[in-house]
Amino acid sequence: MLKKTLLAVAIGIIGLSGMPAYAQDAQEVQENQETNYTLIGDFKYNEIMLNANRSNVWAQFEFGTKPENVGGTQQDPGHFTEGFPPAFRGGSFEKEVWILDANNNALKLFENGKLKKNIDIKYVGHAFDFAISQDNKNMVFLDRTSGNVYITDKDGKQTAKVSGFEYATSVEFNHKNEILVVHPMGQGIVKLGLDGKEIAKYSADQTTSNFENEKGLWGLDGVHTNTIKLFVRTGVDPKDVKVLAEFPFKEYKDVEYKGATIFGFDKKGNVYFGLVACDPNGVVYRDRLYKCDQDGKVLKEMDVIDQSLLSPNVPRHRLVNKFGRVIALDADVQNFYIRGWNM
Repeated sequence: MLKKTLLAVAIGIIGLSGMPAYAQDAQEVQENQETNYTLIGDFKYNEIMLNANRSNVWAQFEFGTKPENVGGTQQDPGHFTEGFPPAFRGGSFEKEVWILDANNNALKLFENGKLKKNIDIKYVGHAFDFAISQDNKNMVFLDRTSGNVYITDKDGKQTAKVSGFEYATSVEFNHKNEILVVHPMGQGIVKLGLDGKEIAKYSADQTTSNFENEKGLWGLDGVHTNTIKLFVRTGVDPKDVKVLAEFPFKEYKDVEYKGATIFGFDKKGNVYFGLVACDPNGVVYRDRLYKCDQDGKVLKEMDVIDQSLLSPNVPRHRLVNKFGRVIALDADVQNFYIRGWNM
């Protein structure tokens, strides 16, 4: 489909997007001496990664139409999603998670896997992404098919609507409760007020994220090289960039970074991100999570073994909640999972 092709180009896939839709058993490990990798699930790992941390299942939800379920393929006859919820977020408490149950037209809050809140969002259309303001008073929903952005109160009541964001890829709130929309067709990131009016527009490529705090917009540059730069975009001018730290990985010939993604901030303001490095055959030599302070000093780092990349056509595969847990989505034929690593 055209919309999926455009998105796959726009978000800069990490180089592993040819994976099957569902993860194989992560315990199935196959040695291949000729090519010097170990196959775990659908990923090929160099031997230096074999002691990396595997994720734990944080929450599990059965596909279906009941309030405690989330919608899967059977709830999506029009195939507007990939057969599972497209977006998720951490909540105000450590065991809370918000799930955009697009196939059941709902935004749901779960705690310890149990339904806590169910918000009807039929008016959104084909919901693709959502975000919640830091003061928990407002929400925003993106329907990238129609190009509409819906701004609501905490209960999902619409307060403003903005059009013109076809094929936008994600939405976020910043520290001022302003909305940042990544819009590749608009060649950048658009900042909106709660009234829907445009505040600013940043010309930007995929190196700049829409995670913003008092310092500015955070980003990672250096994919397809062996050095990643962590930077902050301090203004609308593309030249307004301050590099905070560099992360070289030059120990292995022909190994380059293929992915670099900002995951967000914890409640203390620390920034979290992930870097992936592979050789030309797709063998992973590094899949590392980082926790840094506001000056780019590394506070913690962790190599991880991941599940399969379900689809390039979702707003994000990993993020961090307020409590420093990096969480990721996963699914099989019957269930949707939130998995995670504690940083």
